[in-house]
Amino acid sequence: MPPLSARRAVPDIPDSCRSPGGFRVLGGRTGRQFDPDARFATTAALPTSPMNPQLSFVALLAASAAAQSLPLQDLIAVEFDGSVIAVDSRTGRGDLIAPSGRAGHNCLARLGTQLYTTEQVGTGAQAQFFLNTVDDLTGQASRSLPITRDLRGLESGGGFNLIAIADNSGNDQLVRVNTLTGTITVIGSTGFGGVQALALHAGVFYAWDTTAGLLRIDHLTGAATDVNPSVGTTGVDIQCLASVDRGKLLGGRRSLYSIDLTTGVPSLMGAGVYNDLRGLEDRHGVHYPFGQGCNGVSLSMTGNASPGSTIDVAVIGQRRNAPGTLFLGFSDSEYQGVPLPLLLDNFLGTNLCFLYSGSDLVFPTAANGFGIATVSIAVPRFTEGLVFHMQHVSTSTAAGGLAFTNGGSVRLRL
Repeated sequence: MPPLSARRAVPDIPDSCRSPGGFRVLGGRTGRQFDPDARFATTAALPTSPMNPQLSFVALLAASAAAQSLPLQDLIAVEFDGSVIAVDSRTGRGDLIAPSGRAGHNCLARLGTQLYTTEQVGTGAQAQFFLNTVDDLTGQASRSLPITRDLRGLESGGGFNLIAIADNSGNDQLVRVNTLTGTITVIGSTGFGGVQALALHAGVFYAWDTTAGLLRIDHLTGAATDVNPSVGTTGVDIQCLASVDRGKLLGGRRSLYSIDLTTGVPSLMGAGVYNDLRGLEDRHGVHYPFGQGCNGVSLSMTGNASPGSTIDVAVIGQRRNAPGTLFLGFSDSEYQGVPLPLLLDNFLGTNLCFLYSGSDLVFPTAANGFGIATVSIAVPRFTEGLVFHMQHVSTSTAAGGLAFTNGGSVRLRL
């Protein structure tokens, strides 16, 4: 982006960006030439652009290292009071993401890329229960469907189904929940009356009972078996379970524990700002658009927001063959000390155009004959948890001579 004092800036596309050799970071932190063959460099193709420059995330990683030196908070959790927590699976540290906007969350599960939790409204015989979805990035919960049972543990069941532990007046039950209709089907009795958590780990369903401790559950019949009847809970309070990719089963409520699958004994890992975890799941990468474009253009993203994967960016609604610029930044809250989003009309003579992202890296683009420009960004490995934002600007025949898209945010999977 040009300085804000510029009245009518045209996206800068220098000759160095037109060759398939190196590329230049325009408006970035160094502005130096990068060797596309340098070690660890990755590329992004521009299918509709005749320039097809080599893009690199090396500068993106370097610039973000200091700003994002945070713990590895690779788990997401919900508390009964509605708090959504980011949790480090190695240390147990937890930090608040945000209040969900709902309350009465008693479990959490991921079905595909969607997170589900429950919501309880009221108490006792007057209590009502709902299935909610949870936004990975913001922590906001949205009511999805009313349900008829009080669910205490939740896990993926494949297709459109979740597998859950349902509270019962006798022994608790293993049930199947249809996420399209809210219909709950009983699979069978667990044989235990205080089951509070459920997780699928290494192909086996495990649960936690407040008296017996760690259980194994037959997913076909619902029947549970005490892993080690001689130990019980060892005095540990656990209300949620989660399987992590290092082969560990974790559980917790006020602290996080690693649970031995043979002995059923939990070992303390640590604690954080939380004191009532009820559901715990792996955090996935997410990308989503925000804001609004001007002069008919819009930006969208597809692909997997994970290290080693590709994020495809498409900008539509431009004039034919219009030159443009895609800029990536680490902030969507300020640019050159000015709060974002920023109305640009007073600076550029545009009409209802906003700036949504900083510009730590800037890449040239060119629309095709249909007014579409695409950028395929190959995300390098070792970028877990990186958060960045993007926006696109192109030349236009409308007021101010420029068209700004909506913004886009990306949070890579941890």
